[in-house]
Parts: sequence; structure tokens; C-alpha cells
Amino acid sequence: MKKTFLVLICALPLAGCSIKQMAYNSVADMLAPPPAKETQAQKSAGAKGSPPVNVSPMTALTGENDPELVRDFFPTALKLYEIMHLQNPRHEGLSLMTGQLYIMYA
Repeated sequence: MKKTFLVLICALPLAGCSIKQMAYNSVADMLAPPPAKETQAQKSAGAKGSPPVNVSPMTALTGENDPELVRDFFPTALKLYEIMHLQNPRHEGLSLMTGQLYIMYA
């Protein structure tokens, strides 16, 4: 009984790390989705010439008509992506989006 309890206590921190990483990955996927792939439905519908739909969350900023609003919010968005990238540096989409934001800001 004691051995089972000891194994559970030792495994608990490892499970916590994976849950934390899952949460970071979920948020990163929302903020910087991976490149879209053509689905089976698109293939069967005959959409060979059309590119797959990939809507970026940054479309909200780049499509905004009020430049002052974008100017005021852009540093906050950049810092948010930078913080998320520091927490999850191996996420490819988040790395690309953070780099794109730095280039846009410059």
C-alpha cells in the first residue's frame, strides 16, 4: 500500500507538467494556428486550384480601418505573443507568428 502511494506521489508532478504543457499548446494553437491542410471534403469537392483556408488571428489587426487603434494595441499584442513564445518555445506556429509581429512592428 505504501509503495503504491509513493508511486502516485512521485507521478503527480509529472502529470502536472504535461497538463500545463497541454494548456500552453492549446492557447498557442489558438493564437497561432498551424498551417491549414487540404481536407478530404475539399479534395472531393474539386477544389484543386483553390488554396486551403487559413485564417490568422492577426487578421483582426491587419483588417482594421482605425490606424490609431492598431497603433495603440500592437505593442500589447506583440508582448502577449512574446510571453507565450517564452513559455512554449518549441511551438512552430507561435514562433513564426511572433517573428512576423516583430517584422510588422519594425
